[in-house]
Amino acid sequence: LALIAVRQEGWVRDQLLPYLEDLEERGFDFDPSFIIRTMVAVRKGVARLKDIPPTFWEKGNEFETGWQQSKAAINNVIRILHELGILTAYLLPGRNVLIPLFYLDHVHVHGDAKSLRKAFIWLLRATREGRYSGSAITTIDQDLAAIAAATDFDGALTELHARLEHQLTFKPDDMLTRYDEDSFLRLMLYLVAFNRKAEDWKTGQRLGFDRSDNSLNEGFRPEWHHFVPRGRLKKRVPRPTDDQIRSEERRVGKECRSR
Repeated sequence: LALIAVRQEGWVRDQLLPYLEDLEERGFDFDPSFIIRTMVAVRKGVARLKDIPPTFWEKGNEFETGWQQSKAAINNVIRILHELGILTAYLLPGRNVLIPLFYLDHVHVHGDAKSLRKAFIWLLRATREGRYSGSAITTIDQDLAAIAAATDFDGALTELHARLEHQLTFKPDDMLTRYDEDSFLRLMLYLVAFNRKAEDWKTGQRLGFDRSDNSLNEGFRPEWHHFVPRGRLKKRVPRPTDDQIRSEERRVGKECRSR
């Protein structure tokens, strides 16, 4: 960032910081280093900053082109994420997964909503697998290369999926997981509720929408501790009988012993 500030006088103040503020208002509070790495990935197809020649940072056409292309890709992806219920980056367990998606949009998608919705499935699979949680930069570089080598969007997406092992399938045992300890399952629970147009039981307001004009509430964060309001449940769900409670205790005890 200091290097750019020296070689691009006024750019950080006049362009980068206002854009970061705009993103934060839309729920995506990225730090400057993430944006710079995105710009390098979009323009040069790599994520490792040391691989970028010093001339790239000079004031000129390539830098400005990379900046405009990056903003376009970021804006395209965020627009679809909002539509699908990701109204803030806070919901994502990791943000590095977004960089290949930005690059995919830049190379093959160019804002096409249908394609970005298909790519969202890959984002969820990669998130579940924690694909970019280890050697993130090396992995991102590999996926950027695969995207660049593909002849079209379908080919690129097929290759990205082929690199993953976990599917978006769930077992009953997954429901026994503590959602405050598994951010991915918590994300999926929220997305299912959003997709099914869940409403607040008290106000009738749809989850993720603004009360004033019923538009998407960009930056919305679910209040996880209010997800199942027990006080409301007591009025809607009959209390189990003593026999039902004892039967369930025996079933759970038997299951625990078998494990």
